[in-house]
Amino acid sequence: MLKIAIVGTGKMGTLLKETAQNRGMEVVQCFEKGIDDHCIDVDVVIDFSHPDNLESVLNFVQTKKCALVYGTTGLSDE
Repeated sequence: MLKIAIVGTGKMGTLLKETAQNRGMEVVQCFEKGIDDHCIDVDVVIDFSHPDNLESVLNFVQTKKCALVYGTTGLSDE
């Protein structure tokens, strides 16, 4: 079973959670802002939150060596 963490709890995050669960995936945790729990075990992080959360999300996926689907818009050139 694919284990997922979702960053972003708005309309898209809610839709992602419902869709994943309906397709038999395990949504381990949903985060509103970044990922602050490095104890969770996931296969993929799906981020539809805010550009300010990118550093936290990247640190998590690099540490956990898991996949990232990044759908956040509004990134700057930095």
